[in-house]
Amino acid sequence: MKHKQITKNDYLERINEILFNIHGDLQKNFLVEELASLVAMSPFHFNRIFKELVGESVHAYSKRVKLEHAANLLLFNPQATIAHIMREVGFSSNASFSQAFKENFGVTPTKWREVDKANEKRDFTFSQKSLHVKIQTMPSFDV
Repeated sequence: MKHKQITKNDYLERINEILFNIHGDLQKNFLVEELASLVAMSPFHFNRIFKELVGESVHAYSKRVKLEHAANLLLFNPQATIAHIMREVGFSSNASFSQAFKENFGVTPTKWREVDKANEKRDFTFSQKSLHVKIQTMPSFDV
């Protein structure tokens, strides 16, 4: 019996399927075992491949995506309550949501919304990490 060698493209396809699932159901808190089985990998191997290709663990990625979505909902859906937004992104308690939000954005969800209403400057970077932009002149090349 010949075993098919798995290529990086095979892994990318599998991980993209997982990303699609995470983004498609932000209310759900996926278990690593569940996601690994969706792409026919062991949980250990899945964790390793996911982190290598995405740059962060499944848990960290899922949490970041949920919090970024919540931050956008707070800004662009002012009639939604914080409790509603919290549930929409899969948090079950106000305390854990507020704590995670503050850890990642530096302010509570309430303050995030208030700052927007006051038209104050807000840092939209995740985890208060600033983006370092550098413009460089590159040599020309033929396409």
